[in-house]
Order: sequence, then C-alpha cells, then structure tokens
Amino acid sequence: MLRVAKRWVVLLIMAASFAATAAAQTLNGDDRWPDVLARRLNGRWVVVNAGIGGNQVVGPEEYSPQKPFPGGPAALQRLERDVLTLSGVKAVIWLEGINDFSRNGNAEVDAVIAGMREGVARIRAAIPGVKVIGATLTSALGSTNAAHGFELQDEKRRKLNDFVRASGVFDGVADFDRATTDLQTGGMKAEFVPDNTVGGPGDKLHPNRIGSGHGDGDRSRDVWRARQVNCGWKGLC
Repeated sequence: MLRVAKRWVVLLIMAASFAATAAAQTLNGDDRWPDVLARRLNGRWVVVNAGIGGNQVVGPEEYSPQKPFPGGPAALQRLERDVLTLSGVKAVIWLEGINDFSRNGNAEVDAVIAGMREGVARIRAAIPGVKVIGATLTSALGSTNAAHGFELQDEKRRKLNDFVRASGVFDGVADFDRATTDLQTGGMKAEFVPDNTVGGPGDKLHPNRIGSGHGDGDRSRDVWRARQVNCGWKGLC
C-alpha cells in the first residue's frame, strides 16, 4: 500500500549555497542540507527543495526566455509557481540573499528586506496557518569566487541576518550563520571549507558535507544543534 504523507515542508532555499546545490559536497551524494533534513524527519514530512543556485530575492528586474539571467527569475517572481500553488504546504524555510549582495546583484539591504517582507506576506495570505522559517546567511568572506567574498557584501549579509533574527517577520529562525561562521575570522569555519565534490581547498562560499550536518560526528551534531536554537517549530529544524 502506498502511504501518502499528510504534511509537506517546502524548502524555499534559493541561493548559490549548500542548501540548493551539491557544490563542495559529494557529487550525486544526496548530502545537501535538505537531503539531510529529510532523512532526519524520517518520513514525518515531505521535504521539497525549491532551491536554485545563483537565485536572488529581488533580482533580476526582468527575466524571460528572451532575456535569461544566471540563477533564474527573482524569488518574488517565481513564488507563485514554486510555493503558493503547491498543495499541502505547512511550512516554508527561506534561505536567500547572498547573491543579491554579490557583484552580480549589488542590491541594497533595504531592498532585500522589503522583498522578504513582501514574500512572507504573500505566503501567509495564500496559505493560511503556514509556518515561515527564516534562515540566516552563511559567510562568504574571503571567498575565491569572483562575485563574492568582499567586505561590503559581508556587511550587508550581517544586516540581513539581524533582520531575520530580530524582526518578528518569521515564525522561527534556522541560524545557518551561527552554525558555520568562525567568530575569530568572520569567514566560514575551516572544517567546512574543503571541497567534497572534486577535492581541493574549497571556495569559502559553499559549506561541504560536514557543514550541511551530514554524518554522526561531533562536528556534524554541533551544526544541527546550532541551527535548532531558535528554529521556532519543534521537530522541523
């Protein structure tokens, strides 16, 4: 007999990060953070990864087949298709913004905050009773990626994280920043940097499989504990 889950968790994780893609993780290894979350939930929820590498909250201003853009349409443009029209949605986890602050986006913090406020309002209006969990952005400081890693981007990232944590817009917070950032350097913790996909030193932008909370080691458990601190919904994060 086919068992159909009664509750869905839609992960609106639209960023060039470990959450959306397998960059710095095991190629075809299903060890991105949503994959690990799905296994930990053990069938109690259906986890849908709606992430797109390179996606932004508010950019680009225009997207179409005639005018494509790396990373796809802005979150606000694709929200209807990827979240609001799905059936059975009970929760949304939203991790996004680092690409808005990259050299490809150059967005202002206030614009991204306004976009997130609008997005959350639309989600709540379309899906009564939904829980919306905000996720803080991981550090890209010092990244070898040409579009990331500069001081102004990190300043904007930290301001957006303050909004996610303290604004009250979200029902809870999954604190990826707290889990992965080295407080001494402001960059990603060294153990989360080496690339598990092709080997090498990593790019200091995409956390590896340990940084996704994969495995049973002490460091992996630390990642999950740090993310659960202010999640706001028992059993979800």
